[in-house]
Amino acid sequence: MTMTSHQTPYPRDMRGYGHTSPDPRWPGGARIALQFVINYEAQRQP
Repeated sequence: MTMTSHQTPYPRDMRGYGHTSPDPRWPGGARIALQFVINYEAQRQP
């Protein structure tokens, strides 16, 4: 478990790739990837 600057446990591993980042190879030699995320929250009135 990773510790924050205040030395409290944080449940995620925040170690990045550093100088060894992955080299993604997209299908067909594509150069861009898009991702759309839509969050919709509704509250019912009693």
